[in-house]
Amino acid sequence: MLCSGGRAFPAAPSLPGEAFSFLFCALQINCVTFPHPDTMPEQQLLKPTEWSYCDYFWADKKDPQGNGTVAGFELLLQKQLKGKQMQKEMSEFIRER
Repeated sequence: MLCSGGRAFPAAPSLPGEAFSFLFCALQINCVTFPHPDTMPEQQLLKPTEWSYCDYFWADKKDPQGNGTVAGFELLLQKQLKGKQMQKEMSEFIRER
């Protein structure tokens, strides 16, 4: 599949018909479709000069063991996995009662 710039995107699905022409400049990675940066400008922040609550979670944090920094995404992922594990243990505990 070719984008308007002539670049090929092998991971993009080949869809017949003009109805799907908007997908021509997309890249698919792990079943997620990303528009090509040349075809879609980066989304602007609603309040770019103000601090966001999300900034706290996405910012890199100091590693508790002092081994540099840990990515904010990794921290969120670890918390989610810990929450899933806790939910699983609680459901097993309730099932046993």
